[in-house]
Amino acid sequence: MPLEQTALQTWRWYWALLAANVLDLAFTYAAVGRGVEEANRFLKPILLTPWPIAIKMSAFMLLGAGLLQLSRARQPLRLLHIVRATALFYLGVLLFHLLGLSLIAY
Repeated sequence: MPLEQTALQTWRWYWALLAANVLDLAFTYAAVGRGVEEANRFLKPILLTPWPIAIKMSAFMLLGAGLLQLSRARQPLRLLHIVRATALFYLGVLLFHLLGLSLIAY
């Protein structure tokens, strides 16, 4: 794969990962709003504060900066595989959330 195309694909997967994380948090809020208890023991005490959003935003800014630096590395295809695998993992998390939300009685 040409270097330019690899970089473009990496950034597309980055944005897909960002969108998946936003939806993950939205689905978490939806489930908690329907009476489901948050299972993540680290997120549970701060869920209803600005911290989850601030942490995710900070993490994605750092990831973006890291991608800019690493995109100049010798193995951009490896970077693409890592970002793609992470995005696909979060897609699985979203499907899990959707399944859980569909099972919750209104």
